[in-house]
Amino acid sequence: MMMKGLLLAALLTAQPPAAAGDGWFGADKVKHFLVSAFIQSVTFAALETLFMEGANRPTGRYIC
Repeated sequence: MMMKGLLLAALLTAQPPAAAGDGWFGADKVKHFLVSAFIQSVTFAALETLFMEGANRPTGRYIC
């Protein structure tokens, strides 16, 4: 039974070999980081604006 568990663990954690030239700090990694940071910032700002309460809430028309 233990051998089956070890085999299952080995199969679940096995990863295919990385493509040649796929470094840790390639151009695609930088683009992914910057796009992720932008999406996170926009989402945070939108949610903060929608759910502001009290004196911090700006006046004007809102979608919600």
